[in-house]
Amino acid sequence: MHELKPVLSNDDFWKDPAKGSDSIFEQFDAEMLTGFFMSAPHQVDIDQFDRLPVVMYQFDEDENLSITDFENRGLIIATDLETNSSRVNFFMTKDGDRLEEDFSHENQADAISGTSLIISTQENMQEQLEINWEPGLWHFTTIIGNIKTNSVVVKFVSEKAPTNTLQEKIKQLPAGAHPSTGDGVQFSLQPSSPAQTNDVGVQLSINDKVMSGNDSSAMVYGSFRLPVLPHELNIDGNTAVVPVNVVVTGSEKPAPVVVSLRVPVASIEKNEDGLSVAEGYFSFHLQRIFPQPLPAQAYQLFIFNSAHVFGPWTFTVLND
Repeated sequence: MHELKPVLSNDDFWKDPAKGSDSIFEQFDAEMLTGFFMSAPHQVDIDQFDRLPVVMYQFDEDENLSITDFENRGLIIATDLETNSSRVNFFMTKDGDRLEEDFSHENQADAISGTSLIISTQENMQEQLEINWEPGLWHFTTIIGNIKTNSVVVKFVSEKAPTNTLQEKIKQLPAGAHPSTGDGVQFSLQPSSPAQTNDVGVQLSINDKVMSGNDSSAMVYGSFRLPVLPHELNIDGNTAVVPVNVVVTGSEKPAPVVVSLRVPVASIEKNEDGLSVAEGYFSFHLQRIFPQPLPAQAYQLFIFNSAHVFGPWTFTVLND
């Protein structure tokens, strides 16, 4: 993951997303960097625009770019920072609008030998992720296998939208714990639960090898210390329901899936900044928590909460 200096103004994302490609190439090349860098407008006026363009820069050896296969394997995860809910999809569509330009090292005399810069633009990311076109604040991260890119935050603003948009979104959230406990799901300390730390974060206990059936090898045990949004607090102010958004993607066939655990917690304290922080536990069965069992292949598991991204944890599903 590389933090480069953005080269596009806010309006450039709609007018000329390939602008400044030479500057991006030079930044990668000057630092002898390879990898990915994502860029997006920091603010979108939804009264003026009807789509969200997001740009991905890839700079690597030509052979590695081919192996990585971002177009078919790159995923983007969006988290609504106001409701703490996440969604995932492929960054690129198979037949949607996109801009892809290849700037070969052959045209750059001082560039690293055998490297190229590829610029991919998803011009309708809100449609790709089924984001409602309304005021809000969203956090975006792209993952390719076990690689995490930089993150970007986009604010959607409007002078015409109703002022109660956030309250309406919160009303639509599931009430209480989710999913129901049982069938492998628990929201309490278990003998296999990993120890918590003093820092904000998530700890997981997960087997390297998971059988494709329903045996105990597919159990995942987690503990966390995470910030709490005001609407996640219960009326008493001492308990809460905290979202833990789990994303799993395959190495060979990505087929990304996401499930949002809503974990009840009874341990809340204020940190040095006066913000509420919760400690909690969860466990689930990898072959029961998602709509379909996970087929045999290697996987990466990430956890998203607010602007935090944790992982990856890796495991392999084996046929019984």
